[in-house]
Amino acid sequence: MKAAVIGLGRMGAEPSIRLQHIVPEGWLPISHTEAILNQKDLNLLAICDADEDKVTRFKNHYHIPIGYTDYKELLAKEKPEFLSIATRTSIRKDIIKAAVENGVRLIYAEKPLCNSVADCEEILALLKKHHVMMGYGVNRRYHYLYKKAKQLIHEGLIGDLKEIHVDHGYSNLLWTHPHAIDMLLFFAETHEFQYLQGKCNFSSPYTVQDTLIDDDPYVEHAYIKFSNGVQGVITNSGGTNIRLCGTTGNITIHGDGKMIECYSGTGYFYDRLVINEEPNSSATETVIAELLNAYHSNSIPPILPEEILAGHILSTGIVQSSLHNSSLLSPLDINKNMIVTGKLGNFYA
Repeated sequence: MKAAVIGLGRMGAEPSIRLQHIVPEGWLPISHTEAILNQKDLNLLAICDADEDKVTRFKNHYHIPIGYTDYKELLAKEKPEFLSIATRTSIRKDIIKAAVENGVRLIYAEKPLCNSVADCEEILALLKKHHVMMGYGVNRRYHYLYKKAKQLIHEGLIGDLKEIHVDHGYSNLLWTHPHAIDMLLFFAETHEFQYLQGKCNFSSPYTVQDTLIDDDPYVEHAYIKFSNGVQGVITNSGGTNIRLCGTTGNITIHGDGKMIECYSGTGYFYDRLVINEEPNSSATETVIAELLNAYHSNSIPPILPEEILAGHILSTGIVQSSLHNSSLLSPLDINKNMIVTGKLGNFYA
């Protein structure tokens, strides 16, 4: 399949050598460009970025024949079948619309997909109408050890799952917490919730204007009660750990997927299990391979559209709850038109 990458920043094209010996196994290669080049079923013909220097640099680095600074020109001339989008959030909706118009069949887009629930619904409806399959850059759900942890739950190692705790530090809603929220959805295995509660801190009162939040607020904490009874908690603790608490034990994924530690049993005596296995491919490589396989076999994609939408609903709900003194909100309370720009200093998510 003909492939193209739009957006040549950190996730789009930066070489993984910068992260060697810094991140755990299973994360490299992490950029879209590197992962696509490692797929035998894809032919990366063209790349695009508004910064011409980046286009020249990565064309030479990866030996890619064609580069553009205008994504519309790329789509019209090259007609890629597989498109990777790693731009800033605000422009992704327009790129996806142009991609669909030019016959793209598969899209892998970075998170968050857009800046409001209403826009997310519009994008997903457009993709469904034109039978375009979507992959989404919440990479932990594609990482080997996170999948292994879910398998252990299915095997009954810790009984019935009751709580999910995500420790991703005191960090920003759009820059970081699409990952935290997706981990709650991934392990809870439902996109439906009863209510949520959130507490955020904003840069200044001037960034909050009715339904426009011109900020990327820091999340102090969030709580979600899912429809199946599982409770999800986002803390501001560091360590990048996921703790899965069941009726007969618990599983902790330590250090951003470095290892799994399990305790299972009843009473005072528990069995301990440690899993530290090297994956065969990175999370980015895995999601692209799974997306291609789902497309060719007409099977379920690595993430469902309902899960992508739920992530945006929960994200918006956390902010909205905070604006209402951390009140409990049901799904019907969420304002779909609330826009969170993701502004952090002089940059946007």
